[in-house]
Amino acid sequence: MLKVLIADDNAIIRQSLIKRINWQQLDMKCIGEASNGLETVEFFNKNTPDIIITDIKMPKQDGFFSIHEIKKENPDIQFIIISGYDDFKYMKKALLLEVVDYLLKPIDSSELHLCLEKAKERFIKSQIIKAKMSDIKTDPLAAYDLLTDKNKDLLVIEKVIKYIDTNFTTQISIKSLSQMFYINQIYLGQLIKKYTGESFNSYVNKKRMMLAVQILQERDDVVLKDLALSLGYADSHYFTKLFKEFYGVTATEFKHKL
Repeated sequence: MLKVLIADDNAIIRQSLIKRINWQQLDMKCIGEASNGLETVEFFNKNTPDIIITDIKMPKQDGFFSIHEIKKENPDIQFIIISGYDDFKYMKKALLLEVVDYLLKPIDSSELHLCLEKAKERFIKSQIIKAKMSDIKTDPLAAYDLLTDKNKDLLVIEKVIKYIDTNFTTQISIKSLSQMFYINQIYLGQLIKKYTGESFNSYVNKKRMMLAVQILQERDDVVLKDLALSLGYADSHYFTKLFKEFYGVTATEFKHKL
């Protein structure tokens, strides 16, 4: 059973979330509450929750403080942000910190339930990978067993993800990757989904959109067509459509809001 901490400076919101979530169905347990970022870190040091649902704007220290401090100690801890602020800067920072999701208040119970399912899946995968890596370090025979089993996929997918992270602004495709790493295209897509929780297109698009926001914030003279090309999109209209799907506004509207 996974342990969950809820952090929000509003006690009514904390209690509401605790009552609305079907913990038994999720095989989870809420083990505590915190009213600010500092309390969140202190609670984590004593009780080590696996998943933390946190607000951003809180007294003393905010949610980003607790995410940063806790991930330094244990990067496997999964965070779900709940916030009353529909702010691009907050969303970008949340993406960079690799939180599970950024939910806007008032919180929809079914949406939060899905986020907790995703957080659970990501946490369990991280523990499996950690255990396998530990076996490899301590037992040469275990390492051999792993490499002769399907777990060798882990070694392949790590190389694939590293390549994607370095080359996501190029005309990269699942087909070109399958040829490069000598692996079936359909199977590679399944591996990427399994180890990242996202499809190939979703993973690449998310990284491109994060970079797009960064460029728009840093450069006033950027031409959207050129920006699309620099991110690997030959079709600027497709880039505009994706940007709006991610952030709720077009890139042009985003520029005007800065």
